[in-house]
Amino acid sequence: MVAEFLAKNDPSHVQFLGRVSGGRTIVWWYPDLGSRKEMMSGNLRCMFCSQTLGGPSRTRRPVSFLGDTYRFFRCHRCKGFSLEPHIPERAQEAMYGTAYLDDGPAACSDAGDPAKFAEFIDWLRARPALRGATLLDYGCGDRPQTLKAAKELGMNAIGVEFDKEVRALASAYADCPVVSPEFFSNHPETVDIAFLGDVVEHVSDPRQLLHDLRSILSQDGVIYVQGPLEGARTLLHFFVSLSAYIKPDVVNSIPPYHVSLATRKSIVELAHSVDLRIDQLTVTEAQWPSPTLGEALA
Repeated sequence: MVAEFLAKNDPSHVQFLGRVSGGRTIVWWYPDLGSRKEMMSGNLRCMFCSQTLGGPSRTRRPVSFLGDTYRFFRCHRCKGFSLEPHIPERAQEAMYGTAYLDDGPAACSDAGDPAKFAEFIDWLRARPALRGATLLDYGCGDRPQTLKAAKELGMNAIGVEFDKEVRALASAYADCPVVSPEFFSNHPETVDIAFLGDVVEHVSDPRQLLHDLRSILSQDGVIYVQGPLEGARTLLHFFVSLSAYIKPDVVNSIPPYHVSLATRKSIVELAHSVDLRIDQLTVTEAQWPSPTLGEALA
């Protein structure tokens, strides 16, 4: 199993490719990391590397949503942050949907912007041999430029989205099937390319998701992932950490869209945990979704 990584730093964005080149599939067992029982017992594990987590981090604010409080735990091994307990289904239903596209974080407002995933689309266009291949965009959004570009390049395209209304909008926009995660899990099909664009940070078990995608890749198939490195050491994140540390009683009321905050090392550990070998990892600056300094210190 081979993986190429292309990443961007937060203000950063990650893009990685996982290429299947034979070998056996490794099956992992994951405990329910998000239960309050385990949170009380301290038996919490990092979403990226499965290392046992210590206490809540003082450098990231807790989040209050629908009467529940969530806290970030920092992994001493990979330095990534995991939000615990896991977001229950009722809260996910309240968070995601067409309202998320209109009122969610800045990353959503340009979901249909061709420039958002331009590197990935250029990567597709540079490979004419992919004509006839199947692209899966997992978490494609309502205006999936990736699926539209794939269709124009003569590829088969399929999307996966959580909300029914968003699925309908995406399917009409790209003129291809867009199904629910449950449907896709129950009716898996082989794909040549699996794309995760700004998805990993929303998923409570990214290792399991990558493992599942790896299992449906064709021979020499590719997983390509892009997302923020919000746990990276940057000047902005220093001020975010400082603000949380000196104002420990402030609780964030913004819905917990991002349940993990990655670092470069945590992305490497995530890839290795599902038997992906890294061929390439790049980190580049991006202006969004980083807040302004005033927002970071608020």
